[in-house]
Amino acid sequence: MPEVTDINSPRNDQSKAVISVRGVSKHFRRQQTLANVSFDIEHGEMLVILGPSGGGKTTLLRIIAGLEEPDSGDVYLNGEHANFLAPRERHLGVVFQEQALFPRMSAEENITFGLASAPEPHYRPSGCFL
Repeated sequence: MPEVTDINSPRNDQSKAVISVRGVSKHFRRQQTLANVSFDIEHGEMLVILGPSGGGKTTLLRIIAGLEEPDSGDVYLNGEHANFLAPRERHLGVVFQEQALFPRMSAEENITFGLASAPEPHYRPSGCFL
């Protein structure tokens, strides 16, 4: 059975982390969307973010991808501080929950579509997509 960890309890060794989020907070107007979120994702790991509508899931992904700036906290990609990297310099892809998917493609094909045009080989996850 996979290990379930609290995302606000990062591991001590972030040197292995492909993505490391430290103390990220974000608010819109008077609404706190993210409050001191921290976690690490190592190579080959899969993270599932669950929560209610408006709970900050998409905001967190947008911050990691560089499409949104955190009010506080830091994002590291492969150990490099990424807060000020442009989205194109982060080499990440985002599949939005809107109807921006290719209807004739499977979920896996939609997710990996951008890898075919990448300038360098990237890690392609193996396994089953549901």
